[in-house]
Amino acid sequence: MTSVKEKAKEIIGRIVEANDCYLIDVAINLQGSRQFIKVVAESDKGINIEQIVRITKEIKADVEFDALMPDTYQLEVTSPGVDYPLKTRRDFLRNTGRTVKIRIEINGVKSSVDGKIVSADETSVVLETTKGSLVFAYSTIEFGKVLTKW
Repeated sequence: MTSVKEKAKEIIGRIVEANDCYLIDVAINLQGSRQFIKVVAESDKGINIEQIVRITKEIKADVEFDALMPDTYQLEVTSPGVDYPLKTRRDFLRNTGRTVKIRIEINGVKSSVDGKIVSADETSVVLETTKGSLVFAYSTIEFGKVLTKW
């Protein structure tokens, strides 16, 4: 039997994909008698405000979603932002050219590496570091963070 949360994610995912984006996360939380729904979506080209607005309107107008969530809820549709952890090939590919810090674990040893993302393919990420180009398999990467200059 499919849970309400799983069905909501399925409906939201369909709407997000119909807007040339992909779903990163859906969080549904109950606080008191209100439900809070946070949708994090992105596009390979970078999501824009028009897509976020359209996705929000389509979720609220979806008859199936409305039947699933009959009570009052607050909906937030957002992009991942620069502070969101990079975990997938799409995340690293979208941030090619940016400087990142990645947290890796190799043979049980955890460490961090800073560098500029040169490329990302199906299996690994190439970073240009002060020690030259280094290749990291996704299986060794716990997460990455975009470094911002202030």
